[in-house]
Amino acid sequence: MKTVVIVYSSVTGNTKHVAEVIAETLAREDGTDDTFSGDAITTVLVNADTEYKRQHTNPEYTGYTAGDAYVVGCTTAAFRTSDLMREYLAGYPRDMMEGKPCAVYGMCAGTAGYVRRELANLLRGNGAVICAHDVFKGPTNYLAGGYPKAGKLQVWPEADHTPIQAFAEGLTSAFDRAVADPQMKCKVPLGGVSGAIFRMVPGKKIDGMMRMSLGPLSVDNTRCLRCAKCVVSCPYGALAMVEAEGAVPFDPTYVEPGTGYYPDRQENTEYVQSRIAAGVNSTRVVVQDEALCHGCYRCIHVCPTAAINPTKRMDKWKHMPRYHYTEGTVQSGKARMVTETEYDALVTGEQEM
Repeated sequence: MKTVVIVYSSVTGNTKHVAEVIAETLAREDGTDDTFSGDAITTVLVNADTEYKRQHTNPEYTGYTAGDAYVVGCTTAAFRTSDLMREYLAGYPRDMMEGKPCAVYGMCAGTAGYVRRELANLLRGNGAVICAHDVFKGPTNYLAGGYPKAGKLQVWPEADHTPIQAFAEGLTSAFDRAVADPQMKCKVPLGGVSGAIFRMVPGKKIDGMMRMSLGPLSVDNTRCLRCAKCVVSCPYGALAMVEAEGAVPFDPTYVEPGTGYYPDRQENTEYVQSRIAAGVNSTRVVVQDEALCHGCYRCIHVCPTAAINPTKRMDKWKHMPRYHYTEGTVQSGKARMVTETEYDALVTGEQEM
């Protein structure tokens, strides 16, 4: 029996739906199980969003699922792979994925997803062999209803299952080819709407994305937790954590939790508290290779204490929220949730809490 692990990150339910159809197609209910290298297939569905939260709150997390092959699908979040999927995959043990066949698919409500290349690069970083890819267009759902105020999700039309099933039915032969030739090359195009957008915009393109460097990053080591979230999340390998004796040490008396696309202030504060309690190695610092920086802001978004700031394009970044906690509150566990009014004030301008 071969195990195919299907990992997905879904916002409106479309990506999850595709994952379920792929699972049903691979392990047919009529008893005529498909085969992968001569064995029947069993499938395991993994919700990366749920598992990331468990991973994020438990330093001893060991809930990763080992498989003989993988299928990974993700919705498009701000033109990129979701942060939850990225960090979940970054933590996946390399020995579970190295040399294993892997297929990727992209999703976006109302249009074809275009995160498959980024997913492929993430998985190649874990040693996986990319052997198949596709994109799927789902119902418009929230977009049609004025996100995020839409009501009931639209039902995926039965006819739209055909391309998903066709993709799934071709996976077993793709897996077999990858097993036979671990060095096989599978070119994954950018695809989707963004491919046309970037073709129309002048400028240097690297791996399909425009290069817009943030300039030299300013890292405040008095706030840096040395958690390496920025290093792990950088899609271009522009950051590294290195030993640097004599570096400015971390100072727990004032930290700034809560940056990111989906800031959960309470969860973020608990994470900062746990890192402080475990101790911060102040001899390690983040360094940047500016030549590799694409200006995606991901390192800034994931930093739990707002220790990273760009030296370029500040006109855009200055509108992002900062969450301030007065001296001593975080390490003593006295941080509190803010009201909607206070939150609005934080978005429009920094405010002490």
